[in-house]
Amino acid sequence: MYIKIRLITLINGKNRMVEILLNVLIILPVILISLTVHELAHGYAAWTFGDPTAKYEGRLTLNPLAHLDPIGTLLLLITTVAGYGAMGWAKPVPVVKERLDNPRVSLPLTALAGPISNFIIAITAAVLIHLSGPGILSGILRVFVYVNVGLGLFNCLPIPPLDGFKILLGILPDRTADDLEYKAANPNYIYIGIAAAILLGGYVIKYPFIFLTNILLP
Repeated sequence: MYIKIRLITLINGKNRMVEILLNVLIILPVILISLTVHELAHGYAAWTFGDPTAKYEGRLTLNPLAHLDPIGTLLLLITTVAGYGAMGWAKPVPVVKERLDNPRVSLPLTALAGPISNFIIAITAAVLIHLSGPGILSGILRVFVYVNVGLGLFNCLPIPPLDGFKILLGILPDRTADDLEYKAANPNYIYIGIAAAILLGGYVIKYPFIFLTNILLP
């Protein structure tokens, strides 16, 4: 899934080489771990609801290599090292709608599993911060909070191909949902959705992001 958030580094940015090193050694691994858990959650949810496709394709694993998309990973590496935020994506977990038990209900729940997994990571990291106190560990855990709150919120946007769009389909009346799903399968709509998510997503989630991180972090 996609992630584009303004990340807060552990230093003030005066030493550019140190900042780049921290981005590569801390922020990038945090993002990769978070994206891996996100996709794994989709796969397990789909398997639970009757679709074993992700299992057969080796996606039910915490190995990040199984979830990396070549272009998305390269873009993530470049933007993270640049220090101006992070933008990239993992390889979406395959879900065959026809294999799901009661797809009208299970497909939105499968989509929701990804953001929920990120919120769980953020809450867990926040609890550990309160238990550990100030220090390097606390700083790294704060990055986990920022990344996963941002990733969870961003993917809840009701824009194709984000998870929020699939969740929306589960709420709308059947006829409306089927019509939207049909239109969203058009590559042009997907490209428009991606562009809208990248350009506007950060502004839409800005205040929910601030609200949630203020609640979670000391």
